[in-house]
Amino acid sequence: MNLHEIFTHTIASRAMRKDFVKSLLVYELIYGEFEILYLLSGSEALKPSEITYALNCQAAATSRIVKSLSQRGLVTYDHNQDDRRAVSISISEQGNALIETIKDAFKKLTKKEIN
Repeated sequence: MNLHEIFTHTIASRAMRKDFVKSLLVYELIYGEFEILYLLSGSEALKPSEITYALNCQAAATSRIVKSLSQRGLVTYDHNQDDRRAVSISISEQGNALIETIKDAFKKLTKKEIN
């Protein structure tokens, strides 16, 4: 079972989700920000509409969260050379490092819950 499968199954537990969401505060993240970073960490750059679709949320929420992540240097906007209106979002090195740190913490949390 890979980390994504473990994450998906484990987060289903309300108590575990509550603990996980609370643990994100240490990294100054809310759950929606984590979702976007996690999604971007496993893919190439995505259009805002692709993020919205993948997370089943509203475009305005996606825009607001991505802007916040960008201001903190966790994601970058990539503008199309031919069409400046077309933009894609990618995770920065800082964002990738943060996601790896959170994944490690999550592994420790799940081991604690299983034992």
